[in-house]
Amino acid sequence: MSTSQATEKAKDAWESFKELLAKTDAEVRKQIGQATPVVQKSVGASIETATKTFDNTMKNISKHTEREQLDLLKAYQRFLSSQSGFVGSRVKELDERMRNEQQNTAG
Repeated sequence: MSTSQATEKAKDAWESFKELLAKTDAEVRKQIGQATPVVQKSVGASIETATKTFDNTMKNISKHTEREQLDLLKAYQRFLSSQSGFVGSRVKELDERMRNEQQNTAG
């Protein structure tokens, strides 16, 4: 095979690969687009509820003496920190799982 033939085959392979990538990208975007409204609605409702709960909690805490507020806020801070830690560990776990899946798919 001559150099020009090899170059032409490489160009053809590259064009085929680019077309496959474009089709895959379009399909992934389509799937995400279909799932996103459901996810957004669910997460949005949860965040709205969490925000209202936070506001109510802070209002209730502010009704106490400063010493009581300090104790309540410290306890609430520990509670929120544990929730944040849980979310962080879940994100890490899912991130690792996704990386492993990508490596298994690629390899």
